[in-house]
Amino acid sequence: MAWFKHEVGMFDDRKVKKLRRIIQVEHRIPGHVGYSLWNFLLEQIAKEGTVCRLSPNYTLEDISIDFELEVEKVKTIVKVMADISLIHKDLYEQCKVVCVPQFVNYYSEYAQRKSKDTIGTSSGHHRDSVGVDREIDRKKDREIDNSNNLTLKELSEKDPILKANLQKIGFFKSNR
Repeated sequence: MAWFKHEVGMFDDRKVKKLRRIIQVEHRIPGHVGYSLWNFLLEQIAKEGTVCRLSPNYTLEDISIDFELEVEKVKTIVKVMADISLIHKDLYEQCKVVCVPQFVNYYSEYAQRKSKDTIGTSSGHHRDSVGVDREIDRKKDREIDNSNNLTLKELSEKDPILKANLQKIGFFKSNR
């Protein structure tokens, strides 16, 4: 996924406001840091394709280094994200998996827009493929095109890591 829609009202979203308020008041971390980290996580998840989760190889310690924030603060903010359901709470608490199932809605929009939106270059290339490895983009785009309106259960069928973690937390027993 080369881009996702950033909604102009995200800063004032109910859950994002709650995240900012909790980390500011209860943890003395500036609220804007939580907002920034949330957007950073969404960008990292978008890079993963259609799985709606961070790579298991990309740890909170790695995020701490890339985001230039102490690891304990990253862990605190991500825990708050789980508590307020910005990320899947059970997957995070029990398996330390950062998963945003509602992110699948962005894939649908990306696929729709990608199919309609071209730029008027002399080469006729789509703007998302200009200057990047086209074969990798084509593969990711096919995955995105096939992911419209997926549920977490359907996502797990494409992602063995997600499926294993959902099994650990009893997701399939409670969602039959």
